Amino acid sequence: MYDFMFLDLMMPVLDGFQTCEQLRQLQGTGKLDLSKTAVIAISAVAEENFRSNDLSKNFDIFLGKPVDYETLKDTMEDVASSPPRGLRRGMAEVNYPSLLQLQE
Repeated sequence: MYDFMFLDLMMPVLDGFQTCEQLRQLQGTGKLDLSKTAVIAISAVAEENFRSNDLSKNFDIFLGKPVDYETLKDTMEDVASSPPRGLRRGMAEVNYPSLLQLQE
């Protein structure tokens, strides 16, 4: 299982939007588990143009090119320290502090 999946929006043959849509469809059938993987869109297009595409909802994060080292590092650290990705996909919210208390 991977923590991050970076998809460029302007790829030949199948663009990032189509690729992510197909991945989410596979996830919906149970053939692929992306619940702990952040799917990150990378593109030179403006974020407003990205958000205007209905398929942008399939991504967890958008990074505009050029991506500088600090932004990439901060994004990866944020993802690594956050709850599993699946919670952003319509699953029930979990109170993590309460769960941590149960572990103790």
